[in-house]
Amino acid sequence: MNERIKMLRKTLKLTMKQFAEPLGLTESTISKAEKGTANLSDSAIRLICSVFKVDYFWLTEGKGEMFTDSTDALLDEIAAENHMSGDTVDTFKRLFKLPPDKFDLVLQLIKSLSDAPK
Repeated sequence: MNERIKMLRKTLKLTMKQFAEPLGLTESTISKAEKGTANLSDSAIRLICSVFKVDYFWLTEGKGEMFTDSTDALLDEIAAENHMSGDTVDTFKRLFKLPPDKFDLVLQLIKSLSDAPK
């Protein structure tokens, strides 16, 4: 993850200090995170994602695209607040990227499953 933090900062064309300030972190903390000599807390990682509109899974696992759209960012926030698994979040993200007709089809399926007798 340290390499992706540095890549993100460089992509945003920010100094370590400029990157750290909106996060409430120090330049030293960012330097250590980029070098891999210190790990950021999950709350700091999620804050990076929120402030800079970065995909959580890209930052933590190297999967997907660096930046999110607003839907992905909102889903990441909801996931963090509700302790949702990565697979669940990924499923929701995929759902929202479906074309409208397929999205409606999935919604109909969910409704029929939830209305089915137990």
